[in-house]
Amino acid sequence: MKPGPDIIRRCSKCGDLIKEETMESGNTFGARIWTDGYMTAPMMIQQPWYVCCPHCDQAVWLDEHEVVFKRHQYDLPINDEDDIFKRAWKPKPARDHQLREYLNEGSSARGKEVHARRTLWWSGNHVRRISTSDYPPLLKREIENLTAYLKFLDEENDNERLQMAEIYREMGEYSKAKKLLDKEFEGWNRELAYFINWYNDQEFRAVREIKYKE
Repeated sequence: MKPGPDIIRRCSKCGDLIKEETMESGNTFGARIWTDGYMTAPMMIQQPWYVCCPHCDQAVWLDEHEVVFKRHQYDLPINDEDDIFKRAWKPKPARDHQLREYLNEGSSARGKEVHARRTLWWSGNHVRRISTSDYPPLLKREIENLTAYLKFLDEENDNERLQMAEIYREMGEYSKAKKLLDKEFEGWNRELAYFINWYNDQEFRAVREIKYKE
């Protein structure tokens, strides 16, 4: 992995500094991938877009805040910039209730609503990722979020069609998932579709890690 420059932004809520990490290149060595598309990868920087300011704890969209400056981690300190760099803290991902509050306000930005709804989907599935036998069913609010998320997905796009199929599988609508999975996929999407289709045929609803031994 090759880090990119750190972007120092000013929080619009409190005026203090937030450090956004970037990446020039990375790889998926050692990555873990699940059927809902969630991935953990030690050689990738996965900077959340909607975050909690580390100073005031308010939820903010990183791209909506003033850029103070950018600097690579390996650059030499430059007087006042070094002090600014030290005062900039790394944010944490926004909490689920903050994402829901944002959505309830009525987002007009399509990309941000898509990001918020996908993040809520993945967050709800985290408890199922660590389970070995008892998979909690989808909550009513999760189903409502997924139903709203489906409206943004395009069946003609391979990646989005896979997401649609996985959502229908997780909601127990196996025939709808099957119809989408019966279409042709390219490259890695073909392999992922195979796993999703296998679980769909078993009428198994929970998110699953992709493991080639299964």
